[in-house]
Amino acid sequence: MATINVTKCEVSPNDCPLSTNLDISIEFNTDKTLKQGSWKLQYEVDYTGSRHILDIATTQPQEYESGTNHCFAFSVPEVNVEGIKEKSLMNMGLLRAVLTDGAEHVSDVTLVVQVTKENETLMRRILSPIE
Repeated sequence: MATINVTKCEVSPNDCPLSTNLDISIEFNTDKTLKQGSWKLQYEVDYTGSRHILDIATTQPQEYESGTNHCFAFSVPEVNVEGIKEKSLMNMGLLRAVLTDGAEHVSDVTLVVQVTKENETLMRRILSPIE
């Protein structure tokens, strides 16, 4: 199995409404070539046994050569949390970028999402795992 080294992770905007647009880029390298590398972005909330995993976006498979730096980026117009109870959203959430090579799981990059309520609006703050 390949080992992934994440060298940079950027998320924007931050300190904004929870459902607003989301841009994320992750720079990484791998010690083994991934022939069918694909990233899936998910948002996960969990409240006393009620777990919700939202699939946000997925990249097309591509080859990631070993020994070189790579970057992938997602840009989505909104994070749709419709149908999830506010009390679930108010817990810590996880923004997870999942890397696979074909059907094989390779690695996860997990970012903690803090959600607060300001003037009746749910606000998000995403914490980078490498800061």
